[in-house]
Amino acid sequence: MLKITGEARKLAIDMRLIDPAYTLSDNQKILQVVDNVERIYREGAGDKATQMIFSDIGTPKSKEEGFDVYNELKDLLVDRGIPKDQIAFVHDANTDEKKNSLSRKVNSGEVRIIMASTEKGGTGLNVQSRMKAVHHLDVPWRPSDIQQRNGCLIRQGNLHQKCRDLSLHNKRLI
Repeated sequence: MLKITGEARKLAIDMRLIDPAYTLSDNQKILQVVDNVERIYREGAGDKATQMIFSDIGTPKSKEEGFDVYNELKDLLVDRGIPKDQIAFVHDANTDEKKNSLSRKVNSGEVRIIMASTEKGGTGLNVQSRMKAVHHLDVPWRPSDIQQRNGCLIRQGNLHQKCRDLSLHNKRLI
């Protein structure tokens, strides 16, 4: 039962997580996320609005290890003209010093798109200053994890009065 549930969660994000024979066009969820992130990125250019993308599935790995969602999203966003240095993975900030540096860069708008798993970015990451949107690619196992994820958006000190929680997992994808 757990194996089936785990594979279904992967398939809901991108079928290439199960079988590399599939292509980007076989699953539209990744493209919907890229469309939303790009639109909000462009809308928020004036005040350097930031966004966070959460996914506990498909976390970053090397190209030799195969397909992962994080690098696919980053590559697609770069293809659309978003500078590579404005996109970061929390997973790369593997020390307190690096995590603090990443938080400063996001809060200043130097890094405008950050990707994280619930474990790495759900708590203890203070990136709320310019946060405009949070995108959820998957549903965490515990309901309290959604609250943790949204905590980086709905916090005192956010420059944006109206923030967006774009939970794509609730939308029916054709």
